[in-house]
Amino acid sequence: MAFEEKVDIPTLSNGDPHVRRGQRGFPLLPGGYGRSAYHIGSAPTYALRGEGYRLWDDRGRELIDANNNFTTLVHGNAHPELIEAAGRAMSAGSCWGIPNVDEWGLAELLLERLPGLDQVRFTNSGTEAVMSAIRIARVVSR
Repeated sequence: MAFEEKVDIPTLSNGDPHVRRGQRGFPLLPGGYGRSAYHIGSAPTYALRGEGYRLWDDRGRELIDANNNFTTLVHGNAHPELIEAAGRAMSAGSCWGIPNVDEWGLAELLLERLPGLDQVRFTNSGTEAVMSAIRIARVVSR
């Protein structure tokens, strides 16, 4: 979505487009969002677009993204080379329930770079990763 496009932002009866409420008057997103500390103070800002180190919010402001998605965006938002690489990868298929060559290649790269490892286990979520770690710890500690 281009920044110039009009974004339909729901409003309360008082007309404030920056306060989002559900049908019963409760916030739609309590605290503003769920991946960080709860938002305190006035209604939170919502990002509409990011490019490099810059973000544009629902109030029309250009901001510096000092958070960088909790440091995972070392290259910034919408880096052209990453967008191109992601497009190439997605065009080959995006999700399989069986092993694939890219997964194998990444596992080999990890073993090369981390000599203390002899196997790699990929998981679908943090929950699955923790469950696997607990199972391994149980076997090792017996």
